[in-house]
Amino acid sequence: MNYKSVAIRQGLVLIGFAGLVLWAVFNVPVVLSTVLRTLSIISPFITGLVLAFIFNGLMVRIEAFLFGPKSFLKKLPKKSHRSISLLLTILLIGFVIYLLVLIIMPELIKTTAQLISALPTYLQELQIFIEDSFNPSTQMGSWLQMANVDLGVIEANILLWVQNSWQAWLNSSLSILQDLLNTLFMFLLSFFFSLYILLDKERLGSQVKRVIKAFVSEKKSDFLFDVLKKADDIFSSFIFGQFIEALIIGSIFFVVLTIFNYPYAMLISVIISVTALIPMVGAMLGMAIGMILIATKDVGLALWFFVIFQSIQQIENNLIYPKVVGSQIGLPPMFILIAITIGGSLFGLLGILFSIPVFTLIYVLFKEWVNRRLEAQKT
Repeated sequence: MNYKSVAIRQGLVLIGFAGLVLWAVFNVPVVLSTVLRTLSIISPFITGLVLAFIFNGLMVRIEAFLFGPKSFLKKLPKKSHRSISLLLTILLIGFVIYLLVLIIMPELIKTTAQLISALPTYLQELQIFIEDSFNPSTQMGSWLQMANVDLGVIEANILLWVQNSWQAWLNSSLSILQDLLNTLFMFLLSFFFSLYILLDKERLGSQVKRVIKAFVSEKKSDFLFDVLKKADDIFSSFIFGQFIEALIIGSIFFVVLTIFNYPYAMLISVIISVTALIPMVGAMLGMAIGMILIATKDVGLALWFFVIFQSIQQIENNLIYPKVVGSQIGLPPMFILIAITIGGSLFGLLGILFSIPVFTLIYVLFKEWVNRRLEAQKT
């Protein structure tokens, strides 16, 4: 057998690959366990790459602003541009974390303590509400009585469910704290890894390009680099725009709620900022949580919060989002709805978060392909 023959070598490769696939099919648990274990080991570095990608959007904008053609700072040594821009990026991100830890966290702890201390009062009020609502003298009570429904059992089950749910949440607090500490450690590891990537991203990018060109033809590699460039522009613009939009909308809610003396103004504003990062469905989630928190103090205020939320939401949808995010994405609203539906169905929350830039990339590539075919037909 001539092992130097190209056909023989290709055949051996195919046989080996088929054998590997066959082994994987009969050993699915082992394969899945190995894959999950590998992902668990390298997850800090994957997270570091994601953080570097997110930070890069901010760093590039800072670098362009400080050292642009018309800036007097461009006279500084070229090597210092990246270091200064990265330092300012870290300081800005650190300031945001400072706000979260030293300002928002105490408010969150205070709010949680207030809710726990007020739990007996809430249960008592809930019991009174159930008794008043299901009283035989009311229409609801008379209907239930005619249906031979035991009102005492309904009341007991509702109160028992509320107590058990609250107790379960308290019991899981220690586990949540431990998970948070582990997550913090992994985040710090990923954070420092992302800094190394950002400081040396040009050299790393050049090495990746050399590797790709070594194994892929020039035409295919050029197409791949073009797709990666478009993906980088679309994703960075989308992520940066989403964060700016979330910051703006959270600030607006904090000012409005503070002016009208609403309870939990800081906490609700932060929740709305975080949920605003989730396209379309995040707004409804933030509104629901805000209404529940306010309703523990005053149900009437919660209803007025609904009116305030819808008013600000109109400003966001018609003014803030199109200017901050929409102009940088350019995906038609119909495709945004389709992207979120498909992404959420397949990958849950992450699918919702990243479906819009993914569909935008597909939309741009498909549009360019159609234009090229139309141009070819004319010739």
